[in-house]
Amino acid sequence: LGVPFNIASYAALVCLVAKLTGKTPRKFIHFMGNTHIYENHINQVNTQLSREPYPAPTLLIDDDVKDIDEVIPEHFKLSAYKHHPFIPAPMAV
Repeated sequence: LGVPFNIASYAALVCLVAKLTGKTPRKFIHFMGNTHIYENHINQVNTQLSREPYPAPTLLIDDDVKDIDEVIPEHFKLSAYKHHPFIPAPMAV
């Protein structure tokens, strides 16, 4: 259930580093080790897998960003972002 958030976070970092270095991001390749689903999340995962994905939004990063150490959430904007309803899931430990 957390993987989509992780992928989006890492992809945003790739885009940020590319912007700061004057490069164009092309692909994000994500390798996962120890992939697992907690027993108490099976129903939620099935719900997530049953949903049709929406078209990907566009990530916009403010042109004022010049230093990775000074980035704040407000520097990022998503254009055409559409999402499914929240899937509640208990904390797994």
